[in-house]
Amino acid sequence: YRPFQAGNILTQANAKLTEERLWGFEGGVDFHPRPDLLIRLNSFWNRLEDPVSNVTVSVSPELILRQRRNLGSGTIKGGEAELIHRLTSRWSLRASYLFSQAVVDETGLLFPQVPHHQGVVGLEYLGPVQILLEGRFVSRQYEDDLNQLPLAGFGVLDFQVRRPLAEQLEIFISVENLFEREYPVGRLPIERLGTPRLVHGGVRLLLGY
Repeated sequence: YRPFQAGNILTQANAKLTEERLWGFEGGVDFHPRPDLLIRLNSFWNRLEDPVSNVTVSVSPELILRQRRNLGSGTIKGGEAELIHRLTSRWSLRASYLFSQAVVDETGLLFPQVPHHQGVVGLEYLGPVQILLEGRFVSRQYEDDLNQLPLAGFGVLDFQVRRPLAEQLEIFISVENLFEREYPVGRLPIERLGTPRLVHGGVRLLLGY
């Protein structure tokens, strides 16, 4: 309900907003062709009534004016697939893919910041020291409701090392965006980049099991 501004985009409040309502169906199956292989498939169809979105009111070189508004309705449909393959007793491969099409029914435009394709591929080693190498991929999407500010797709690579010290205690170090790739996460309308290489670590204590 509150107004806010980011860069040269001012988004007005709207006291007449109503709640969103979603009706949907989802179903999936799991396959185990072999003991070391799991294939999971899932599909979904959702109808979103009165979705709240930032709607563009006017555009000028100095200011883009938007307002939080309820759109009429939207249809969100797609599917997911996941594969987990244990290569050896210590090595495993995991891959997942999500296709999602989110369309505003009245205009046929895509919902902002909802890419059609997302995927993750990871290789994991489970030993005295545990290693995870994971690639994340996101396809092109739009920043705005008018689909005029595209955000290019990107892929980044993450790396993590964990060392269990006890049954419920481990230390870890993680590197996100290993190769420090520049990728867009927003446009105001100037492109805003995502997190550069980020290195962090710590001690993880698992409670309650």
